[in-house]
Amino acid sequence: MDDNTLSGYRLLEERLFSHRIQLVVSALIDDPWTYSVSPVGRNGESCTLVLWHTGNENFYPDRMEHLGIGSRLSKMDGLIFMVDPLQLPLLAPRLGGKPRLPASDFFGNVIKSLQEGLGSPVKEIPIPVAIVLTKADMLRDAGLIDVDSLWQLPVFHKGSYNLRLQKDIDAVFGDLVDRNGGALYKMIVASFQDYAFFGVSATGCAAVNGQYTWVEPIRVEDPLLWVLYRLGIIEGH
Repeated sequence: MDDNTLSGYRLLEERLFSHRIQLVVSALIDDPWTYSVSPVGRNGESCTLVLWHTGNENFYPDRMEHLGIGSRLSKMDGLIFMVDPLQLPLLAPRLGGKPRLPASDFFGNVIKSLQEGLGSPVKEIPIPVAIVLTKADMLRDAGLIDVDSLWQLPVFHKGSYNLRLQKDIDAVFGDLVDRNGGALYKMIVASFQDYAFFGVSATGCAAVNGQYTWVEPIRVEDPLLWVLYRLGIIEGH
């Protein structure tokens, strides 16, 4: 992490994990936070993971050009696209929240940028993409995730990437996006060769009056592990 990222991360870590205070919504960022991790695989392969702390607002064409995001996307080996459940048009009313701009609006800009960055429009972009529903504890509490789903059970990745677990999670959250996300699901299927759906929760519960009762992240590692698996960095069984 660079100095800017480290100082910001420590502030958020203290607020969230030490004091369990609800974090404010991120503002527009001209200098996205950058995390760099280079794991080494079984045959000596390595990859560098770069995460940008940014918001959907930065995926408008003018912001993407200003920040140089478009030119960088096509150089990535894998992508993780975070989607707030309130960005799925048919889910927001069921969750009792205020609908946000549909994820499909922003994702269309991402797809166009990738196609342009790869040199020519391609029917199926070869970069693996993980579509991640955030705040999955809201979906759980609303009864939208089956209690028998492996996502809800103490099933984890031990020694290798658990393909049975991934298949179950992909089916659960892919179905939620398909049924509630408007054009998003069809856009992903039509545009990418390699994709998977996930659900995560950064806190494990909703805040009450700006305070969390506890902070226990749920399944936050799964999307990254899937990307590393698809790149051949880790094994899957």
